[in-house]
Amino acid sequence: MELVARAADVAKGTLYLYYPSKSAIYSAAVVEGLRELANETSRAVESGGGIKTVLRAFFLTRVRYFEEHVDFFRIYSAEVGDLGHAATRIRQASARLNDLQIDLLERALRAAAQAGDIGAVNARTVAMAAFDLSHGLVVRRVRGVTEKPQPDLDAVLELLWKGIEAR
Repeated sequence: MELVARAADVAKGTLYLYYPSKSAIYSAAVVEGLRELANETSRAVESGGGIKTVLRAFFLTRVRYFEEHVDFFRIYSAEVGDLGHAATRIRQASARLNDLQIDLLERALRAAAQAGDIGAVNARTVAMAAFDLSHGLVVRRVRGVTEKPQPDLDAVLELLWKGIEAR
């Protein structure tokens, strides 16, 4: 707490007025990071274009965010289980923010299906699968399994496209 107070240029007592513990600070920081990711993903999905463009933007935004915030991802992945009540808050915020992103993707997929740009698919299921695929890309990238995400990204997008393309 002393280091955080010093970095924030406030007295430790002032810090405790807003955050009763290290877990509370950690929770607030993680939730803010997740909110930022959701906002960036939403902007990318809502930026328009065809469904292929939207899907690419969705995946690229998520991969880039975690590449730029690799420490955030590692801390979130490794330590969230050890935070007690703070972990519950993080999980709830994460589920809500993930659902918002999945909802956006679902709407884009539903619109593409209605326009005949893709086949008749369960848009919710495809959106959730795309979200899970993006998570897998991020994990492999951040853990150093893949040095360059582009070939993996292209392969995942091709796989997804083959499943949803209009026939």
